[in-house]
Amino acid sequence: MVQVIQFKSSNAPAALPWICESLLDELAVEDVELNHALPEPVVTELPLDTYLFREGDLKTHVYRLEAGIICVTAPRLSGPPDIIEIVWPGDLIGLGFLKRNIYNAKAVVGSRVSCWPQSAIPALVENDSFAQRRLADETEREFAYRRSALVRLTQGQPVQRLAAFLLAVSRLNEVEGRDPAIISDSLECGVVAKYLGLDLDTLSSALVELGSKGLVEQSPTGGLHLRDRVAMDRLTPEAWQLCGAS
Repeated sequence: MVQVIQFKSSNAPAALPWICESLLDELAVEDVELNHALPEPVVTELPLDTYLFREGDLKTHVYRLEAGIICVTAPRLSGPPDIIEIVWPGDLIGLGFLKRNIYNAKAVVGSRVSCWPQSAIPALVENDSFAQRRLADETEREFAYRRSALVRLTQGQPVQRLAAFLLAVSRLNEVEGRDPAIISDSLECGVVAKYLGLDLDTLSSALVELGSKGLVEQSPTGGLHLRDRVAMDRLTPEAWQLCGAS
C-alpha cells in the first residue's frame, strides 16, 4: 500500500485550478542553471497557405518565426476554424508537452522559420521570460484540451483516469528536462480531484490501488514516485492515447 500524499496547500492560478504554487512557472525556470547547449537551427521557407503542422501530426520540432505571419487554428465540426493565435516574428511555436499537435498552423503570408528538435525546448526558453510564458500558455491549452476527452473516456474508471493524469504530468516533466518519474508535491489532492472530477475519497482509493499494483510510491524527496510508467501506460492505454502523450 502507498500512503496518500497530502500535497501542500496554496492559492492555485485561476486558469489552472489543479496546479499550485505556479507549477508551470517553476517548471519553466528551474533548469536555468543547467546551461543547455542549443544546436544550430535549420531554416525553412513557408510559401503562402503552407501548413507548418496539422492537428494530429507528431511533434518533431519546435520553431521560431523569423519572418512572416503564421495563424494557429482549431478545427470545428462546421464553419470556419477557430483562430487560437496569430504568431509574429520572434515567437516560438510548437511548444507544449503533448507528443502530437492539437492545432493547425499555416502561413498567412510567405514566412521563414528556424527549426530545432523538441529536445531543444529547455535551451530555447531557459533565459527568455517571454518564451517561458509561451511554454506555460501552450501547456495550459493542451491540458485543458485533453481534460474533457480524458474524463469522458474513463467514466466510472477512477484508477485509469488518475493513471492517465499522472502520466500526462510525467510527460510534462520530461519535456521540461525534469525527472519524469517524480510527481511534485506542489500538487494538492483537492485541486487534482476537482480537475479529474473525483471526490477526495475516490481519489485516495485510486491512489492506494495504484500503490498496491506497485506502480506508485511515496518519493523520499516528497511527492510521488512513478515506479513503472510502462506498466501504468498498459493499465490505461486508451486514456493515455487521448491524453496525447504517446
